[in-house]
Amino acid sequence: MKAVQNLSLVRMMAAGLFLMMIAGCVQQVTVDEAEVAVQQESERLASELEAMERDLAALYLGEKITHPPRGVDRLRVDQINGLLAGRYAIDAGNYAQGIEKLEVLLQTELNTNEQGDAWGLIAYGYYMAGDFDASIDAWNTLLDIEPIKMNVEQRALRALYQLYFRQRRLEETVTVIDRLLVLNGELVPELTHAKAMALFELKDWNAVLKNIAASEEVARQKEQPVLRRWLIHKYGAYVELGDTALAAAVLVEIKDNYTDDGEYERLLALRPGEMRVLTGEPGGKKPRPKLISHVAPVYPEEAIGNGLVGWVMLLFTVDETGDVRNPVVVENCAAVNEGDKPKCAHSPNNIFDQAALSAIRQSKYEPVVIDGVATTGQALTRVEFWLNPITNN
Repeated sequence: MKAVQNLSLVRMMAAGLFLMMIAGCVQQVTVDEAEVAVQQESERLASELEAMERDLAALYLGEKITHPPRGVDRLRVDQINGLLAGRYAIDAGNYAQGIEKLEVLLQTELNTNEQGDAWGLIAYGYYMAGDFDASIDAWNTLLDIEPIKMNVEQRALRALYQLYFRQRRLEETVTVIDRLLVLNGELVPELTHAKAMALFELKDWNAVLKNIAASEEVARQKEQPVLRRWLIHKYGAYVELGDTALAAAVLVEIKDNYTDDGEYERLLALRPGEMRVLTGEPGGKKPRPKLISHVAPVYPEEAIGNGLVGWVMLLFTVDETGDVRNPVVVENCAAVNEGDKPKCAHSPNNIFDQAALSAIRQSKYEPVVIDGVATTGQALTRVEFWLNPITNN
């Protein structure tokens, strides 16, 4: 009997050891699989980064990149109605209600195209409500969806870099602009200068000059004017680098071409270490007012009828109470929405001006506060006009 008990005990111990060995093997396999997955993801990201750097280098050498077309499912009637319900609520100023409607819609079975439009509208709703962090999260969620239409990805990246810059997340601003440049397939002066502004804040002066030079070269090729703000940032970079001769040459160009508002004298008074004031953002001598609430512009009927999209850049003053005063149009764009990359070729380009001016006059800002006292300040913003994506399929 004792021998039987000992045999049973031995068998139990052997079985236990066997189970422990199996568990150990399973645990080891699980750990190994996790390590392999992490390694594969790391290699994928490194490969994507390397490819983007190659593409960027080609763009700055004047080359263009062609992307293959994307196969994206069309929107369906029921889902269109759900998207419209959310959009109408947001346009009416009921941001939370519109976002909630869209989040409920996302719980249903949507294709990638419908998911992209829903997340884009949610991001828009959060932006209009002034919740910029939530807007950033929504745009990033949209960008994780595959496949999506190229123009939807472009719109998401454009919104993201502007939000990142507003939040002073400068390295992320540069990364998103690089991704947008590669997606566009060619250099765009608006983007290379936006990148230069972020690099200006990062004090990467040589990179600033490289991107302003790219903006100027593309403008020359397209017979477009060199903008004053490019020259101002170019001057600031040369000053910070201590290249007084080139700085003086740019200053002469500014004086000869723009003699309207004392800009020359203001620039002349700045010294190395003071140039960040040129961005007009926090970190300079006088910060800009901060947006509290934004009124959506009314899309011009003529633009809808002609299928036009575009934007208007506005410069304005925010008074001590946060109201917008004296808005003026700095730049504008109107283009026929054909394909993924509409060009600002429509003439005249001012079809959106009045709608943009009307909307900005109704917006509310937090005024600049200096030494505890609210004061007037200047702000620059871009009002965008894109035909509702659900009507362009």
